[in-house]
Amino acid sequence: MARWYFCYGLKKIRSILGQVLIKLNMKNYKDAVSLLPRDLRGELLSIGEDKMSKVNEIRLRSKRAVSFIVDGLVMYLCTGGRLSSIYPQNGIILSAENLEQAAAALCRYSVHSYTECINRGYITLPGGHRAGICGTASVKNSEITAVRCFTSINIRIARDFYGCSKKLLSQLGDCDSFLIIGSPMSGKTTLLRDICRYFSNEPINPKKITVVDERDEIGAYGAGGEGRDLGINTDVLSLYPKGVGIEIALRCFSPDIIILDEVGNLIEAKKIIEGVNSGVGFVATAHGSSIDEAITRPQIKMLIKSTAFKKAAILCGKEKPCEVKEIIDCKTLL
Repeated sequence: MARWYFCYGLKKIRSILGQVLIKLNMKNYKDAVSLLPRDLRGELLSIGEDKMSKVNEIRLRSKRAVSFIVDGLVMYLCTGGRLSSIYPQNGIILSAENLEQAAAALCRYSVHSYTECINRGYITLPGGHRAGICGTASVKNSEITAVRCFTSINIRIARDFYGCSKKLLSQLGDCDSFLIIGSPMSGKTTLLRDICRYFSNEPINPKKITVVDERDEIGAYGAGGEGRDLGINTDVLSLYPKGVGIEIALRCFSPDIIILDEVGNLIEAKKIIEGVNSGVGFVATAHGSSIDEAITRPQIKMLIKSTAFKKAAILCGKEKPCEVKEIIDCKTLL
């Protein structure tokens, strides 16, 4: 009888936690579409709350049906909030004007203010959601100076997965400088957030964490709203270039660990090496499905050769987001 009560209680707890997670995911979806024009937002909210919690991406294309990525599958939005896996005859079609209006709305109707972001291909939305922007580029001296005639918008919905880093950190042991390598949508940024919370919220002697959030995706403090939960002992440098942010963190915040997203160039790699040589731990991410892919980039190769990172975690991919495929000791790569 006692065992029955225990199993029943465990099942009840799992059910409650599942409902909480669904509600959090629904809120993330609603936040991600909150800036869009009212009519379009209404269509996107018509799919029902149970479906909202499963959407990873919202794809808006000029003269094409609105579509979603749901657990890796493409689904099209039909009238009445119905989803179809087959391109529909009665799909919600956006005109070129509709798409321009959507892009303007995501820019808070000040597209000029977001020129630099759009030139890099995306806008960060409140809550850390990201809207990728496609259009026609104006180029001067191999640099994009402006983008006009928007044709596609891809809204990627950011989510928090509490506890997702627990297995990774247990595999890493006491390592406080490591690289997370994964393909797009493999959960790199989600893992970074949970790693922040893990170290920052330790009940006894928590770590001092500084996040250099150049693209405003990890904490999303610069995009407005409340931002993401990164722990109670975390300082966030939003929109700072990584190299500058690392210098400021070392000089002003005495961090135990500095956390940042993709290492983009050799200058950033050199700043990380300087920080490690100052006794600070670093956690960063890199694109790739394997260590061999990652080290084709000069900055990652430099960091591995310098032993700035002690270990590298290779993620499984979008099929199993946040799950680790392999832990590599970086010394074995020298």
